[in-house]
Order: sequence, then C-alpha cells, then structure tokens
Amino acid sequence: MIRWAFTIIIVLNESALHVWSAYWGIGDIQTMLPLHACSVIIWLSAYMLITKNYTIYELVYFIGLGGAMQAVLTPADAAAYNFPHFRIMQTFIAHGALINIAVYMTVIEGFRPTLQSFKRVFI
Repeated sequence: MIRWAFTIIIVLNESALHVWSAYWGIGDIQTMLPLHACSVIIWLSAYMLITKNYTIYELVYFIGLGGAMQAVLTPADAAAYNFPHFRIMQTFIAHGALINIAVYMTVIEGFRPTLQSFKRVFI
C-alpha cells in the first residue's frame, strides 16, 4: 500500500506541475520535458515502486537522494514565489517524496546500495 501511495503521490504531483504550467502559459516543450535530474528520477521512481527494479533503485538512491536533498535545502525552483504558492508546495512534495522513497526502499523493502551500485551510477 505504501509503495502505491508513493507512486500515486509523485505521479499526480508531477502531472499537476505540467497542468499548472500549461494553464499559466509558462510550460513549453523546452521547459517541460523531463530532462532535469529530479524529473527523470520522479518518473523512474514511479516505475521502480511498481516493479521493484533494483537497477532503478540504484539511480533513485544516489541521484534522487542527493539531488532531492539539495533541492529541499536550497529550493531554487520555488525561489520566485511566496509561501504558500502551488510551485513551492509542488517542489517540496516532489523532492520530499523522492527522499522518502529512497529511504523506504532501503529500510522497508530491504534494498541496499553497494559499492558496485555507486560505480554503476557514477559511470
């Protein structure tokens, strides 16, 4: 149930960003393609949560955890808005979920990163 809840949260949250951007006319093909590390990791983590794919877990653990922690500590995406704006909430939900997903898969599902995992992700 928790894996499905995380999946629904991150997919709805990321989809809401695209709908919001389109509504306000600020989303175009150049800015809304999932080419940012966290956008890619969000979609990969949704797939990982459904399939329990260990290879994707390695990416989510190292890239997602590191990138999401940085985004939570220094939220540049939301800096142009005042709290409680949708964009601020969306940023913290997305990145907070990425952190929690990596921790959940490690602690509850028993996935463990290894030195080989780090090497694969680094390469």
